[in-house]
Amino acid sequence: MPSQMSSLIGRFLLSRTVPSVFKPNRYFSVKADSSSGRQFKSNKFGKQNLSADHERLSREDQDDDVVAKEILSAALNHVNMIGWNEEAIKEGARDVFMAEEISGIFKEYDLVKYFFSECNKDFENHLSTTQPTPSILEALEYRLDKVIPYSPKFQEALALATKPENVSESFGLLLHLADSVVHHSMKDKSTDINWYTKRLGIATIYVATELCLVQDTSENHKETFEFLSRRLKDFENFGSGSISTAVPLPELMAAGFTTLRNILGNNARR
Repeated sequence: MPSQMSSLIGRFLLSRTVPSVFKPNRYFSVKADSSSGRQFKSNKFGKQNLSADHERLSREDQDDDVVAKEILSAALNHVNMIGWNEEAIKEGARDVFMAEEISGIFKEYDLVKYFFSECNKDFENHLSTTQPTPSILEALEYRLDKVIPYSPKFQEALALATKPENVSESFGLLLHLADSVVHHSMKDKSTDINWYTKRLGIATIYVATELCLVQDTSENHKETFEFLSRRLKDFENFGSGSISTAVPLPELMAAGFTTLRNILGNNARR
């Protein structure tokens, strides 16, 4: 049973194939600038985007996923000003010298998935290579530090993550995070119901702390980290991090995400 859950947790969310129209060489052609002798790439929409100083001559050899990640990574530089939306993705496309129209192949949630996935990859690498292994508190503080730079509009990301059409993939990302903590920081080897409940406990605490973060106005987010510390003490005191429950795991998770969505929705309407 744990191996089945690990398979779900380990799924990388940008593995889908991007449509072939996304191939960069469908958007660019090279032509010379007679005044300088340099070459510029001009896209099919009539914009000259790339000079010889900046162009990536190997771009035609890059696969679609690489270029997609470049766009989404660049888009993250704009979310605090613009939000987690299509406009931020358009700006990201401009930043990497792609036609902004190409942003139409993305959904807003793709940007959220990309951010969560990259943070989880970095998190897993951090926990697996740092010695001594970080405690649960240290691990979750490190993960939250990745979110803090985006906290001004991170509530939008959480709202997108908890939409009905996105919540299944959000579950996988959240469980990936929790699995890293339980495996490395807790060194869990359980094979019974506690395999699930420990991960549920960590996932619940982390989501609650992110919700605290987006509402925190204290200096250096002091209240958020104090909240995290209190919740972890409660968790560890409650059966040494082991929770017994008769409620099925999927129903517990669905209820938690529904509550989060309602809170975020109410805040958005204020």
